[in-house]
Amino acid sequence: MNLNELRDAMSSEATKENAELKKKLTASEMNHESQIRKLEEELKALREDCKALTNRCFVLTRGSMCMFCELRGYRCGKAMSYAEKIEATKNLMEEVQNAES
Repeated sequence: MNLNELRDAMSSEATKENAELKKKLTASEMNHESQIRKLEEELKALREDCKALTNRCFVLTRGSMCMFCELRGYRCGKAMSYAEKIEATKNLMEEVQNAES
């Protein structure tokens, strides 16, 4: 085998390997995109569930649990700000003191 034949053999191997790697890359990209779409749909469904659950919580507790709400992954539309929690705590303390008197 002369040098040209060796070069041709090596380049054809590289070409085959390159084509194979391109196929694997395309398949991986398609799989990745499919997984991302699936996870985005699941996240959307979970957010809708959280919204429904926070609405139920507000209705069932008449907002009394909002002061103690510590949801981190979902921001409830009825959640109290820090300042509102302080004000509600002050009001609660006044009610307790008035009840004791």
